[in-house]
Amino acid sequence: MRATGLIAIAWARFQPRTVALAAALGGEARFVDDDPSGGLLAFRPVAYVVKSIRTWKVLARENPQTVLVITPPVFAPLVAWTWCAVHGRTL
Repeated sequence: MRATGLIAIAWARFQPRTVALAAALGGEARFVDDDPSGGLLAFRPVAYVVKSIRTWKVLARENPQTVLVITPPVFAPLVAWTWCAVHGRTL
């Protein structure tokens, strides 16, 4: 699988600044939005697990050389860091 350039990934529906930052760095933005918790605090850990899996799948499909992660939450960069470490990519 051929690696792409830079992917900026955010756990949000859409962020214009993420799109602009990715474009300025010659990359593309990807958003992981679905929130199965329905906004309920008690179910947020489930949402983080779901978003972590979806983030991993996006990174596996896109296979970027460099990953830029927008925070919060802190779990988004942890997932990306792990993926980058396993695949020898730059975070």
